[in-house]
Amino acid sequence: MRFPRPAPRADNGAPLRAADPDGPVLRTEGVRVVRALRLGALASWSLLAACATVHQPQYGIDGGRLRPCPPTPACASTIDLVEPRIAPLAYRSDWREARADLVAVLESFPGVRIASSHRSYLRAEFPSKAQRNLDRTEYQFPERAGYDDVELHLIIEEQAVHVRSASRLGRIDLGENRERIEEIRARFAARQAARAARP
Repeated sequence: MRFPRPAPRADNGAPLRAADPDGPVLRTEGVRVVRALRLGALASWSLLAACATVHQPQYGIDGGRLRPCPPTPACASTIDLVEPRIAPLAYRSDWREARADLVAVLESFPGVRIASSHRSYLRAEFPSKAQRNLDRTEYQFPERAGYDDVELHLIIEEQAVHVRSASRLGRIDLGENRERIEEIRARFAARQAARAARP
């Protein structure tokens, strides 16, 4: 015995007539909505997974220069050839005065800790925006994973400072490291200008 197939119905429960031109449109729109929701969920999980990746920090001087950035977008450096390139910081004062200005600039950022300080090398830990965003989730991260490492290397003979800013957390930084370098540049230039203007 064959049972009749149920007639298609609209969202309000009213039966659709076979000749109703809106029937296929409603079904097509429903499929599109479901696909859009699935793609949105997949994109959200991909972004969260990218932000939740914890990197083992690699820093210091290697071969007389800062280490290159890893092959992820969560790093910016004045020594890498990635376009658009970031120029090193320039100074005109004595290198010791420039170093003192760099220390003062780093200490002017809230929550920053200078973790390493040598003759021509500084490393500071900056609180990461990515960590602040993920603090509202239930993820557990290693201690100080939510900090970014900023390294500064004075090339005394060139009167230049190379900078490397790398995130410990995540594969993307939404431009945070590049913006940080430019903010350091602006504050350093202001201190250098003020020093030059002194009698």
